[in-house]
Amino acid sequence: MLGVINLSQEINPYNVMGNQETKVEQEGQHFFLRSKKDFDLYPTEIRIQIGGCEYFILLNGRIDDRDHFLQKLSLDANKNVSDTYLIGMLYQKFDLEFLKFLEGDFAFSIWDKQKNRLILAKDPIGIKNLFYCVDSGSVIWSSAIRNILHIVPDRKVNSAYIKSFLLDHPIANQSTAYENIFRLESGEFLVCENGHITKDYYYQFKIPSINYQKEEDYYQHFNQLFERSVHNRLRTPDNRVSIPLSGGVDSSSIIAMAESINKNNNWKYNIATYSIVFDEKEADERKYIKSMLDKYNLKSTIVFGDEDWNFKIDFNLLRELDEPYPLFNRALASKTLSAAKSDNISVVLTGHGGDHILHADLNYLGELLKKGKIINYIKELKQWRNKYPLHQLLKQNTLDPIFRKTRLEYPSWLKKEKFADIDLTTILTKRFEELKWDSKTITAYFNTIIRQTGHEWFDQYLSNPIGVERRYPFLDVKLMEFLAAVPPNLKIRPSNNKYIIRKSLKASLPTEIYGRTTKGNHSFLITKGFKEEWNRITEYYDFKILTELGFVNGEEIKEYCERWYMGYRYDLYNASGIMRALALEIWLSDKQDII
Repeated sequence: MLGVINLSQEINPYNVMGNQETKVEQEGQHFFLRSKKDFDLYPTEIRIQIGGCEYFILLNGRIDDRDHFLQKLSLDANKNVSDTYLIGMLYQKFDLEFLKFLEGDFAFSIWDKQKNRLILAKDPIGIKNLFYCVDSGSVIWSSAIRNILHIVPDRKVNSAYIKSFLLDHPIANQSTAYENIFRLESGEFLVCENGHITKDYYYQFKIPSINYQKEEDYYQHFNQLFERSVHNRLRTPDNRVSIPLSGGVDSSSIIAMAESINKNNNWKYNIATYSIVFDEKEADERKYIKSMLDKYNLKSTIVFGDEDWNFKIDFNLLRELDEPYPLFNRALASKTLSAAKSDNISVVLTGHGGDHILHADLNYLGELLKKGKIINYIKELKQWRNKYPLHQLLKQNTLDPIFRKTRLEYPSWLKKEKFADIDLTTILTKRFEELKWDSKTITAYFNTIIRQTGHEWFDQYLSNPIGVERRYPFLDVKLMEFLAAVPPNLKIRPSNNKYIIRKSLKASLPTEIYGRTTKGNHSFLITKGFKEEWNRITEYYDFKILTELGFVNGEEIKEYCERWYMGYRYDLYNASGIMRALALEIWLSDKQDII
């Protein structure tokens, strides 16, 4: 989508989005555009009239809990109301207050002609993109930076963003790769009214107060929330969705819940599964995939991934991205998406985020002792002694969290002096060695999940170009809030992790998956990629641009790359950060004039 208001010069809106077929509405010098592919998935209108008022609404995404909103509006639950029209009706009745109870994955704009008011809003988890720029009295917004650059070209590269990008897991804050082009943040809204712009958060992550006496109540509550999350994401115009099946707990749980929902709805949804398999032993998941298919009498489209190593991509594509992104795993990551698209399925439910929200830190032992919960502490200590040495549990997981200070570290290959102006406490990274596991730390941890740019990048640069929308049942507001409040020992146990989902869905998962303690290892694709694509990597691995800018020690990165080329995998801990640096070097290679 793209919108421009109060533009001081004429533009041809049909040229803004290149060769894409678009839907355009014009009101004086105000333009509102959506690409045709958006209408294929979300058929609706841009110009809406409600009770004598006229609104221009652009929506990218999906509004959930529709029955509840229709009830608020005193409308029949079976009434055919588009999500865009629903937004307009809620806005008219509740004004800006309606933002506080919206749910779903969305980014939208409302131009209220009567009040001369523009509203931009983004979903609480930040699944959908929304960027904006204020230039020469005009406000320009879009779901893609490139659309804004068509109108205000020659933006300078934002050096502050580059620094954040080079640190592990850069967060999706308002800064973008270009100066004076901004990202609307998760749970944030912007209002432009009578020439004044204000921004605020309608949602910020919070841990609810949940304290059940029985463990079974936690499992039941989780099951209800997970069912609701999956159900919301099954809704499509043709009721067709695909779900990748890897053989892991997360993807298997989504399929199990979807099959249960489908059965209860008299098989309303057409659910297709797709699986990537490997001959490489450490990555071979066929045994677990088969157990799931057998249990539910399903068939899965099988694709092979052994030859889809990292870096098997045209590096020129990385230069053309709106922002730098390490899309080196594109060959593998696009496999199931492309297979679904070839079957004319446009929505994919992915298990992304499951590892994150179902995680807890063993340092919760220190918090138990600090709060004087001695009996609980001793009980937990006895459990974990079967897995870890007692001295480790006492020092590393109990005393250190109470008495040691948090330590923040830079990646060794970064030039520390260049980052001296960055407050690392605001950069939540893998190298953020947070010792505590208290409510403050847990809130910060979930905020890192929300503000990680992974799903934002992946959707914009991989799934959207293929023409597929990814949906994330694990990245659901209510589910995430609940899991932040769950006692840590219901998420991690010495026998296995993700305990709460295993226990909640025990009857729905094959015994092979319910009890598995291993995980497929795909790191061979990284070292294989260095071997197979070495000649192309070496064109950039001296990091000439980033070295000249003073950001990195290129020689140290070369040493890492050469070890991986030789097949060493013991130090792949640094691989994600170095591949980001490589992607950045490639992205900057044709932007020397705007650095």
